[in-house]
Parts: sequence; C-alpha cells; structure tokens
Amino acid sequence: MTWREPALVVVGGGAAGLAAAVEAARWQPGRVLVLDQSPILSVGTCSLPYLVGGQIQDPAQLVLHSREQLEERGLRLMTECRLESVDLSNQRLHFRDLARGQSGSLAFENLLLTPGGNFDFPGGHLPNVISPRDLTTSLKARAWLERAETRKVLVVGAGYLGLELAEAARFAGKQVTLLDPGTPILNLVAPLQDTLLRELARHGVELRQHRLVGWEGRELAVAGLLEDGTRLECDLALVAGGISPRHALLEGLPLERGLHGGVRVDRQGRTSRARVWAAGDCCEIPSRTGSGSVYLPLARPAALMGQAAGAAAVGRARPFPGCLSCAAVKVFDLQVGWVGELGSQRYLSDGPLRAGYWPQAGRLQLCLGFCERTGKLLGAQAVGSGEVSSTLQTLGLAIEQGLDAEALAQLDHVYTPPISGMWSPIARTVRSSKRWA
Repeated sequence: MTWREPALVVVGGGAAGLAAAVEAARWQPGRVLVLDQSPILSVGTCSLPYLVGGQIQDPAQLVLHSREQLEERGLRLMTECRLESVDLSNQRLHFRDLARGQSGSLAFENLLLTPGGNFDFPGGHLPNVISPRDLTTSLKARAWLERAETRKVLVVGAGYLGLELAEAARFAGKQVTLLDPGTPILNLVAPLQDTLLRELARHGVELRQHRLVGWEGRELAVAGLLEDGTRLECDLALVAGGISPRHALLEGLPLERGLHGGVRVDRQGRTSRARVWAAGDCCEIPSRTGSGSVYLPLARPAALMGQAAGAAAVGRARPFPGCLSCAAVKVFDLQVGWVGELGSQRYLSDGPLRAGYWPQAGRLQLCLGFCERTGKLLGAQAVGSGEVSSTLQTLGLAIEQGLDAEALAQLDHVYTPPISGMWSPIARTVRSSKRWA
C-alpha cells in the first residue's frame, strides 16, 4: 500500500482509538495513522482480571487483531511511541520513540485524541501496589499472585473491576479483603445488595467498608491504613478505583471541559477546537436519553463514540446517538447488572429464571424504577444466578422507547421451560406490584 500524508492521526490504540481508526480507514485506506506507546495493540482489556487470576493462561488470547491484520485494514501503526506534547497552533505532535530512544515530531491534518483516562493512585510507586489496566501491569499482578509468599491480597475498590479482581485472587487461592468506602456497593437496592454480600462471604471474600488513607511500608506495602486508624495486612494490593478523565497529556490543551473534567464533545466527537476530535475515557459523551453529557469509562461506549468520531474526522458524518449508563459484572456464581438510573417509584421481584419445577431453574432478582410523574421506566438493577444481560438489554430499549409499567407488563417473550418461565422476570416484576423504596 502506498503511504501518503495521513488524513487522520489517532493518539491511542485502545477501544476508542482502534474503533475510530478502522472506521476512518474504510473511507481513507492508507491515510490513517495510530500512535501508541504500547508494543501491542487491540487487547481485550475487559478480560484482564481473568488473566491476573489465571483463568486465562496465555496473554496472546487477549490480542484481538495482530499488527498485520490491522495494517491490512488500512492502518499505519507507530507503536512504542509516547506522545510528549500537542502543538495545536502549528498542528504538530511531539513524541518519543521508546524503542529507538529518539524524539520526533509529526504534522497532522486532523487529530483524534483517545489517550484513555487517568489512573493515578496512592502507593503506585510500591512494587506490590498494582492497578492492572493493561497487559504489562496485569502480568505483573499475576506474577505477584503466583508467589507462594503472597498470601493476603487487599483489593481496593468494589466497582465492577474490583469485584472481578477479588474473584481472580480467590481463584488463585489467596486470602482476600475487599475495601471500599461506598455504601451500598454498586448502588444496589437493599435486597440485591444483600444477595451480593452473601455471595462474597460464601466465597471467602471479607468486605471492609472503610476508606484507605495510606500504606505502611517503605520498600513494599505491608498493610493498608484505614481512616478509622486500623491497618489491614497485605502481601499484595490490587487497586481498582480512581479513574478520571483528566489525562495529563490533555491538561494544557485549550479544549472545553464538562462537569466531570472530561473533554466536551458533540455527537460526532468534535471538540471545541477545529480539526480536533476526541473519544474514550478522556471524554464526557452525550447521553442517549437527555441533552446533557455523562462520563462512562467503559469499552463499549468508547468504541461507539470512536466509530462516530473516526467517520466524522474524514468527512463521513454519522452522529453518535449517545449511551445509557449500563454495565454487568460476574461475581463468582452471580451476575450483577444495571441500566439507567432508578426512579422514585420502584418495583421488586425475586423468582426463578425458568419454570419453577425445572431442575436448577436459577433465580433472578429484578428492581425496576419508574418516574413518579410520567410513569415511564427510568432504570433497572438485576442480580441473578444466570445470564442477566439480555433482560437488561430489553429494559434499555424500553427506556429509550419511553415505555411505562403497563407496556412492560404486556411485552411478549419466548417461552419454553428449559429456557424461560411462563412470565418473564420483567412482567413478573410489574405484575407483582411489590413496591420497595
């Protein structure tokens, strides 16, 4: 492929950056350049906790596309190149070639910024305090877990990543304490929260709901220090919190910011500066249900926003409709998920996933939240022993369509005893009229 001056330079090869680059290369093959400091791109970072714990043994399994496959799709890759600064006035990037130990600069016609979020966390200078966010840090965490002398693991943060890391550490046979000041975890309503806490306890995870204020130890962290004055001994600390959109590379750039400090973009990824786009965890993205913006540092919103920005940057505008706040996480034998935000009027149900007489029918707890004024569905939370994402996807569509409780009660669904019950969990929740607040 003959190389010409790039029509688009993408900074960052994560979910947003590669989605943007591949989309742009559909229209401008051979004229899209991706710059990233990692030697390997296209990594399935959402599965990193399972690499840490050893459920996934070979890190190559997480590489989704090889360098050759990406180049065949029209991309030029500058890997092991760390961006040092951005000169918007002269439209130049200054970078450091880490492999050759040289500095260089690059002109750009259009620029798409996808460097990710900021992961600064206390104690990051200590070798056994690790935040597994990429292949390098995840393999480092696994190496610590594999040590016989690593017996006590402290996981800081009980979001979806922290819960996955706690499971990974237990899978590796370690004593695990999960530390988080939040009450409740994942903002679950009380009955769903109780189910989650029982599952953690059943699998030997001790939950401490206190705030970490520091570390004890000079060469290594030997204990986490809590705000109430107590200490938690540890041989390894896995930090799973603290992401923010304030990436150091973007702090000095004259780009408008949102309420959370992220770069403000429109529905095509445009920033406040001409010829500069942004996507991913450094951004606040348009909401799907309103006029405001939200901060959702997750791979799928990043990729969807990246696709829209990549197309727009090469003159193929395709507006991004926005995202609902939604996620799901596996916690040992449970699945936990949510979509939207619960309203003040709530309905709760707890029942079998399949026909109640079917062996191992499984259970699902579902909470639906409605607007008191309009009666429309605003959000849902689910905890179940089986797959919950399909139920939440249906409810996400219901939120977009503005459905109320009566419409949800009439939703049809496939029924056969080994797969589902006569009444879907959604219909069962509405029809039960079991209010909870």
